[in-house]
Formats: sequence, structure tokens, C-alpha cells
Amino acid sequence: MGFVSYLAYLLIAYGPSITIFILYISRSAQLVILVVSSAFFWLISILISSIYWFIANLVFKYEKLENANSDKDYYKRIIYLMLISVLSVFTQELFRWLFWKLLNKAEAGLNAMSEKPKSPLNKYHFSFASGLGFGVMSGLVSYSTVLADSLKPGTILCGACPTMPMPFIAALITSIFVLLHIVWSIIAFNAFEKKEKLLIAWVFIGHLMASLATILTYTDRMKFGCPICFVILVSILGYTTYIAFKRFTKIKMA
Repeated sequence: MGFVSYLAYLLIAYGPSITIFILYISRSAQLVILVVSSAFFWLISILISSIYWFIANLVFKYEKLENANSDKDYYKRIIYLMLISVLSVFTQELFRWLFWKLLNKAEAGLNAMSEKPKSPLNKYHFSFASGLGFGVMSGLVSYSTVLADSLKPGTILCGACPTMPMPFIAALITSIFVLLHIVWSIIAFNAFEKKEKLLIAWVFIGHLMASLATILTYTDRMKFGCPICFVILVSILGYTTYIAFKRFTKIKMA
């Protein structure tokens, strides 16, 4: 059953992104380029975030906190995770903005390669592909180790959902985050262009809330932590998708 479970987790985590890539992205050379380029930008952002982890570990001594059982050390660990989440989300969103700046400079060339160079929907397609690159690389980095562990003997149970395997919970979270990065990029790129500060703030706040919500799946001290996490993630995804769809309809009608 180990390989069957592994395959199931793989399809849950990466199935939506693989489908999007095959049916939509692979038909356009410039969209493939954007997916790869944006994935590289996200990778740089997480490498910088790893420096935060290293520095904070020296200050907070997180490795000792992980093995501690006292309430004081438990709350120190939560504060540590929240601090790193804020810094990591800020860095990711900074690199999303940097990639948008780079995309603006390359937009003329990308439009020239498209089937409809003057179509107002090109920017929407570019932001969609960029978001997919961010999401796919995020999923590969965050979930690949968990996925590999699912091939080992035994079952790793989720702390907040004792009856559910951790690879299954993490696969669902990975899949949701891929979709979130797509809609975040659609909103952010349009907001950067039009200087809509509220939407830019929402992308950051939504990203931060989603990241902090995942902490609930790693603790058994909060009752219903796992369901609450998914309620938060699905709510953020639903509302953000609604905003992104409104952006799309405005571009299409322009």
C-alpha cells in the first residue's frame, strides 16, 4: 500500500498544477518561460527565508524548544514560527513584486510572441503563469520531503488530526497553496500596475493568514485545529478567487 498511498498523495498535491500546465501552459512557449522564471524567483525568496531560520534558531534555540514540553517553551515556539512566517511571506511578496517589474520590461517581447499581440488578456495570462510558477516551486520545496517519507514503513499521523495521515493533510495544503499563488499573482500584478494599495495589502495579509493557519496542523493542543486550518485556507482561496475573477472580467470588457 506504500506506493499506492504515495501515488495518491502525489496526485492530490500536484494534480491540479500538472493539469493546468498540460492543458493551458504547455500550449504557449512564453507561458512556459514565465512559469520557469517565476519558479526561480520564488526559490531565491525561500533561500533568503532560510537565512531568517538560521539566525532565529541562534537567537531562540528552536531545536531545543521543539523537544521541550513546558507551556512556556511551547508558546516561545509558536512566537518563533509566527515571526519567521511574517518575514518569509514578506520576502516572497517582495520577489513577486520584483518579478512583476522584470515582466514589465519583457512584456513587449512576450506580447510579440503571442497569438494576439494586442489582446488585453495577455497580462492576465502572464500573471496566471507567473503565479503557477510560484505555486509549483512552493509545493515542490515544502512537500517533497513529506511525500518521500510516505514511502517508508508505518504511517505518520497529523498532530491536529490524529486519525489522518500527515502526508494526506500536507498534500491538501500544498494543492490549495498552488491555487492561492495563482490568484495572488493575478491580483497583485494588476494592483501593482494600478497602484491599488488595498489589494496589495490583501495579498500580503491573505498570504500571511494562510501561512499562519498551517501551524494549526502541527499542534495537538488546539481542539479542531486541523478543520479550522482548512476553513481558513478555503475561505481565503474562495474570496481571493472572487477578486481575481472580477479583475479578469474587467480586463475582458476593456
